[in-house]
Amino acid sequence: MTDIPENQVIDFEISKAHLEATGWSLNQFERSNPFDCHAVYVYDFRFQTPELFTFPINDFNDRIVEQPAQVLATVLEQWMKKRHRKKLKGRERRALPGVIADYVKASQSYRAWLTRKSANDRMHAFIDLPPVFNPTAP
Repeated sequence: MTDIPENQVIDFEISKAHLEATGWSLNQFERSNPFDCHAVYVYDFRFQTPELFTFPINDFNDRIVEQPAQVLATVLEQWMKKRHRKKLKGRERRALPGVIADYVKASQSYRAWLTRKSANDRMHAFIDLPPVFNPTAP
């Protein structure tokens, strides 16, 4: 972690230790203090993998959503499956956080949160990826 103030490195290490102790991994954390970020928790029931993605608040707020939630959900489900199988390509890997942020911003829950939040509130959103239903399974 280069060019990050020491206090942010310490905050990051403390956050990472707390999360790992409770079974979460701190992914996609790059440029900001974890306390200055929105957090999105993604739980993939297909693989029983919890992951946390953090987004600097200003970066998240500045994103413009260009796809409907249904399209973003399909991409997210496919890419998380590829990620789990370590087959996510470089471009997809770099774009995944944006898909997650856009999916959250396209949701009704996010729009409802916007009407109730205070100026300095940080968002914590949860995305559950359900297991795929297989009607031919015994």
